[in-house]
Amino acid sequence: MNDAPTVIADKIPKHQRERLATVLIASVRNAFEDPKIQQEFAEWQSRRNQAKKEATKK
Repeated sequence: MNDAPTVIADKIPKHQRERLATVLIASVRNAFEDPKIQQEFAEWQSRRNQAKKEATKK
């Protein structure tokens, strides 16, 4: 059972969506300043690229 609320973006006024996006982008930017986050991302990227290479070999 999923009790998570449903968000219908079209029902959120444009100015509020833009404000939410601005806050989200700033949060992600701040998070990626952390060297640990950068390393985790690089590792994830490497795994993803390896999986893509393996998928194209088949």
